[in-house]
Amino acid sequence: MLDKQRNQVVVYKHVEGDSTSLVNNRVDGIVEDRSGTLWICTLGGLSELIQGKPRRFRNHLLAPKESDPVEGRHVSDVFQDHLSNLWVATYGRGLIKLESAGTHMSFLHQADSAGTGENWIYNLVEDRDGLFWLSTRAGLVSFDPRSGRFTRHPMSQLSDAHIFGIYVDQQNDLWLSTEIGLAKVNPKTLSFTRFDGTYGMAFTELLSGFFKDRHGRMFVGGLDGFAEFYPESISAVSRAPEIAVTALSVFGKDIPASTLSTGEAPFSHDQNSLSFSFAALDYADPLRNRFAYRMVGVDNDWVEAGTRNYASYANLDPGHYMFQVRGCNSNNVWNESGTSIAVVIAPPYWLAWWFRIIVAVFIAGTVYAAYRYRLRKLLDLERLRLRIANDLHDDVGSNLSAIAMVSRAAQRAPELTTSTKRKLAEIYDTAVLTSEGMKDLVWFIKPEDDTLDDLFLRMRDTAPTLLGEIPFEFHSPEVGDSAVITIDFKRSVFLAFKEILVNITKHAKANRVEIQIALRNHEFEMVIRDNGRGFDEAARHHGNGLQSLRKRAQLIGGSCAITSSPHQGTTVKFSGRI
Repeated sequence: MLDKQRNQVVVYKHVEGDSTSLVNNRVDGIVEDRSGTLWICTLGGLSELIQGKPRRFRNHLLAPKESDPVEGRHVSDVFQDHLSNLWVATYGRGLIKLESAGTHMSFLHQADSAGTGENWIYNLVEDRDGLFWLSTRAGLVSFDPRSGRFTRHPMSQLSDAHIFGIYVDQQNDLWLSTEIGLAKVNPKTLSFTRFDGTYGMAFTELLSGFFKDRHGRMFVGGLDGFAEFYPESISAVSRAPEIAVTALSVFGKDIPASTLSTGEAPFSHDQNSLSFSFAALDYADPLRNRFAYRMVGVDNDWVEAGTRNYASYANLDPGHYMFQVRGCNSNNVWNESGTSIAVVIAPPYWLAWWFRIIVAVFIAGTVYAAYRYRLRKLLDLERLRLRIANDLHDDVGSNLSAIAMVSRAAQRAPELTTSTKRKLAEIYDTAVLTSEGMKDLVWFIKPEDDTLDDLFLRMRDTAPTLLGEIPFEFHSPEVGDSAVITIDFKRSVFLAFKEILVNITKHAKANRVEIQIALRNHEFEMVIRDNGRGFDEAARHHGNGLQSLRKRAQLIGGSCAITSSPHQGTTVKFSGRI
């Protein structure tokens, strides 16, 4: 210590075993508080020079629990806030507040469990809003003494460089001495300005804190010397740089510059891999200009590109896009509006609206042509069926009638023998039966009879002929002429109906028959019951009749079931899909 009155230097050293001596011989800083007390920051703790007692010190923070496993009791800085509270910065033990009674309170950044990041503090200051700013191994950290809360403020511009000193100027801006030079930070916006050779700063590596003399002149030291400046006289204000897209390429092939000047770049569907180059037109320190970009329609948010001034997009789908880019200069002044260029990738012809219309018209035309072709074929089939039915009725039917009439007339000839008359009677019966069968065949073929009503009417008319003298009840729903059926359905149902009634007449010996027809959700069901002698289902033989009924039901998607017991009659349930 320099004693100006005696013009001599007084050296204070640590004396082993003397608790009132300097706590450690390695001194990192000396701070004088508002009361005139000197505080000495050392490797072994904090020493307070007792006023009025030369060479006597009061030492603090010596308890074993206050020691860091790596750095021990290393104190790096002491600061007195605007409320005259004394704060101590340590290596690894965070921030410590000394109380007037000699006690203290520790504040640790909870995220720094190892004590080698936010709790390793080089320097601290207080801004004009009462917020503390700490230079730490983890970078710039703020501390609110009112809440005891730490906040880390990472800055990509520092590139993880250490901050060794912080100073707050009259505008409440923070000045930082760092491994990469001098910088200024606005604590509210955290805008960052670096001062290098373009501002006349000769040193790019600063390793000390700041000192301000009574004239407002600031001093900061580096490896090769120290620099002096007036903080209020240095202006880093600059205008936002103009942003421009300088090049556009497709699959590595450059697009003419005239395309960029129009603000819209049209491409075909096979030109969908694009690369953009862009620039901030600020040449103070162009290598530190930074950019952010996005492709509207592809990117959900801005892509922070740093100093990279190009972007690429591959395999873009057809559509309309907007490439936007914004940037800042080396003083971190951003052009938020930036620039943009519209990108239009045309769809291939098979995805174009006009091609889709042509394909739709072609498909519709094809479907319509197929429909017309099928309709014409159906009409031709209808005409063929009608012609066959008419031919059968007119030619074959009339011939059978003639045979029946001739055979009946020939039977009256007196000269014929009994055997010949019997043969003629058989011919007559065969002709009549064949004629009746021919009527059924003509009815099957005629297209105008393809309705449920015609089917039910035919069944109702046929029942008396087949049952003879057996009384019956016939119940069928009214469906109208619009209920059209297929010839297979008509044939299967009618022939099954005839076969069931014939079996009743031949075998049942019934005196009552009930015929019930029902329609349910396009399902046809016919139930025929008789009160005849019935049979034992367990002992019955499956003849051709039952197999024939089941095959007819299967042909129309249905089934046939027979229920019977001796002397209890028989029930036949025949179903199919209309």
